[in-house]
Amino acid sequence: THIFIKNLMNMNKVLIMLVIVLFIVFLILKLTGVIGWSWWWVISPLWLPLACVLGVFMLIGLMIGIVSLIELL
Repeated sequence: THIFIKNLMNMNKVLIMLVIVLFIVFLILKLTGVIGWSWWWVISPLWLPLACVLGVFMLIGLMIGIVSLIELL
């Protein structure tokens, strides 16, 4: 169990580093004019993971609500 938690923590560190590196790459490309993306897309590595997690929770809530409605009928 301890090894699993340690591996999970290492995986989280890798994902955080990936997000930071991707953001820095997008930022440099935007500031140097290589890409003409909107700033929303440049900072997307920072907010997109959170948006995905929130979307999953919303879908789960929606499914629970639908199941509850079906059980009432």
